[in-house]
Amino acid sequence: GAGGRMLLPAAAGALLALGVVVLLGLWLHKPLANVPENALKFGVGVMLAAFGTFWVGEGVGFAWPGADWALLILIAAFLLVAAVLVPLCRRLQEAPRPAKPVSEGTNAANQPGALTRVWNELAGLFVDDGYLATGVVVWVAFAWTLNAKGMPVSTAFAGAVFVAGMAMLLALSALRRARQQ
Repeated sequence: GAGGRMLLPAAAGALLALGVVVLLGLWLHKPLANVPENALKFGVGVMLAAFGTFWVGEGVGFAWPGADWALLILIAAFLLVAAVLVPLCRRLQEAPRPAKPVSEGTNAANQPGALTRVWNELAGLFVDDGYLATGVVVWVAFAWTLNAKGMPVSTAFAGAVFVAGMAMLLALSALRRARQQ
């Protein structure tokens, strides 16, 4: 809005949108309170993965087949991946684990230093899974590099490979977490 001297209409539109969201929140508060928390988190996670992948893909330069309608395919794809992962992760969590040896006290050599602990705490405020975050950054950089070099690949194929990579990273993160618990 500021670039086209349309700041006032842009601000009015933003305030109107804020008002609509607040009113919807007040109106839908009671019905949404009845939705189980885990189901709500599951749905929000699927939507975040789909929209995030779509927007990052657009930022990288992909022209999604079907334009914005590709979001429906992405939602379905991430929903399918999540539906397969939930029972698999449950089985991994319920599997018996070998007993860990009991140590005779703490070993100072195995304890992280003060700077490492501070770094881990600060990074933990923003990133819960460093492996996933690193994988996503590497995968997006790889996709951007291929697209910037103008590789002779169809848009549909490039988008499918990009989505498959993102889904694989999320699946690996979920499986790693399930094994740890």
